[in-house]
Amino acid sequence: MSAYGTFPTFQNVTHVGQNNGQGDTRALFMKLFAGEVLTMFRNQCVSLGTTRVMTLKDGKAFDFPVLGMSHNAKYHKPGELIQAGGIKNVLRTVTVDDVAVAAVFVAEQDEDLSTFEVRSHYARELAYELSNMIDKNVFRTIANAAFITNKELAIARFGENGVLDDETFTENITLRATDAAGRPMTRGQQIVDAIYRARTEFRKASVPGIPVCILKPDDFEALTNAAAGIGNMAWLDSRFLGQTGEDKSNGNADTGLRIAGMKVYESNNLPDQDESNGLIGSPEPLSVEDGGSGRTAAYRGNFSKLLGLVYTKDCAATVKVRDIATKWVPEPLRVGNTVLAKMFVGHNILRPACAVALLEA
Repeated sequence: MSAYGTFPTFQNVTHVGQNNGQGDTRALFMKLFAGEVLTMFRNQCVSLGTTRVMTLKDGKAFDFPVLGMSHNAKYHKPGELIQAGGIKNVLRTVTVDDVAVAAVFVAEQDEDLSTFEVRSHYARELAYELSNMIDKNVFRTIANAAFITNKELAIARFGENGVLDDETFTENITLRATDAAGRPMTRGQQIVDAIYRARTEFRKASVPGIPVCILKPDDFEALTNAAAGIGNMAWLDSRFLGQTGEDKSNGNADTGLRIAGMKVYESNNLPDQDESNGLIGSPEPLSVEDGGSGRTAAYRGNFSKLLGLVYTKDCAATVKVRDIATKWVPEPLRVGNTVLAKMFVGHNILRPACAVALLEA
């Protein structure tokens, strides 16, 4: 089991009536293609490695238990029977959406002229498309979790019986223009300040685990210039040498940007528009009338002021019925083949306190 869940299974479909040599060639082609889709998908999809993932063996939903806190500590009176208390719990259900697909037609002449280049390009594009769609929906889910900042909002989302009596919540962080001494801060300094304040929110709410932070590329770059020089950035990993994802010290550790002890990632998939009435630039799950899951509005929200997310794994979860799979579908009347990639997943909020949104002023 990897951080992304179980490894995918791949299904290969070959031409009917082809000779063994052609069949062997196409089988090899599909194995190479499928492996490339897996590699590109795991490299691009940030969200699944930083939230909870559950693979379903049957059914279309999973109930994640959310446990409350113990309130049973007391001093024992000699001779008195110790009365055991309890810990309240609720269930948060995560349901799959509809099957997510990405398909592309490959003309036979393109295969004949440049098989490797066609495979590489098409695999990359299908992987990007599926991973970006999933990434965007998970980040929308995390943002909606962060927007639940009190019990009333939680009840509106989960119902009266779906919220713990002692459930804690965290406030979102809005950038401030000046520091505690009233001095103006650069964009990077404002974000560093906001990340530290988000960390404080987690500590006050007793949220366990080490959070991660997701920013857009421009704001990630602003962080590296926040202190006017790498040597002055005490809040960076000690081995940070101007790059992320590459260790230039001893070749063993994961070097990169760290603030307040948490890793900082960059992604183009953070939502930043008002999508209250429908997702912009992304497909939505199908309605019941269209034969779908009915989760059409599951990922909607107003993200117009969102610039970043700070969260731990327990803020949201993904359930998977089918991991990414590929099929090679022959289309002789079109003189080519359709390559189909598909995935069957869904996402939902677990614990709102485990997510904090960083917001524009």
